[in-house]
Amino acid sequence: MKPKRRRIEVEVEPEAKARPPLPVAVRVVQMNGPTRLVEWLDEHRHPHRCLVPHESVRPDGIATEADLLAGVPWGLPWEEMDVEPQDAIVLRQEGVWTADDLHEHWPAVKRALGAEAALILSKAADEMSKEV
Repeated sequence: MKPKRRRIEVEVEPEAKARPPLPVAVRVVQMNGPTRLVEWLDEHRHPHRCLVPHESVRPDGIATEADLLAGVPWGLPWEEMDVEPQDAIVLRQEGVWTADDLHEHWPAVKRALGAEAALILSKAADEMSKEV
């Protein structure tokens, strides 16, 4: 006996159906074959980075919000390393996305977090980078 197939209907609000993709200005940080590392600012002016297919970025530097949300997030998740959210934002604004960036921008990291917290974060970032 075959199981019966059930039809599931989902209601979508009319404006969600008709809403055009939201354009977002991005900066291409790096091009690597078929992908682009892009950076953009959200509505609070907080920086974000992700990897997207090259065709997701128009020549004028515009990508859709949907493409950015579907992209692969890039950079260490500072918030998962017991960094306060506002400090994670400052790190990214200072260009600190990876363990290498952390060492390269050491004076800015120490100013943002304090010397002791920066040292602890440095060790955690190095460990997390080894896992990836």
